[in-house]
Amino acid sequence: MAEQTKKNTIEGKDVIPMPSDTVEIERSELSAFMDRLNSLEASNKKLLAAADKSRLAAIDAREAADTPLIRTVALSTMGKGGPLIVAWKLTKNISHREGNRNVEDQEMQVFYDDGKNEKMPLITFYRGQNKETRAEIVSRSRDEKSGLESVKLELADGRQLEIPLAFVN
Repeated sequence: MAEQTKKNTIEGKDVIPMPSDTVEIERSELSAFMDRLNSLEASNKKLLAAADKSRLAAIDAREAADTPLIRTVALSTMGKGGPLIVAWKLTKNISHREGNRNVEDQEMQVFYDDGKNEKMPLITFYRGQNKETRAEIVSRSRDEKSGLESVKLELADGRQLEIPLAFVN
């Protein structure tokens, strides 16, 4: 048997009730929504085609396991096998122009995990650092007073260090 719909009247006009899973919208709104959806689908298709499939699979696995996205970080050392850099600061930054060239006198103070520190030219710092050392994030903390965030890391040899997040790659 065909289901009969009960007619209601609003302001003298007959109105047929709509099923609860139907929504009425203006054609222009639907067109705008569909255009946006098509644009997003095209962008997503490009991103997936260009994506690193192994990294994408690793991210999906981490999300499924409900673990943080970044667990491993890179740390800098001075040279291969050199001391681990835990912080640095720019101590001298003078630049001026001589004729057609810029002349810069920049110096860094680099702090190592063994408590030592040294000053060096900025260019030496950038050319000499090696970012092959990896560490696992054990925990994160935030200093309520300063708002700075730091991470507690565990190195491959079992040592644990706490380093400000700004100095982790």
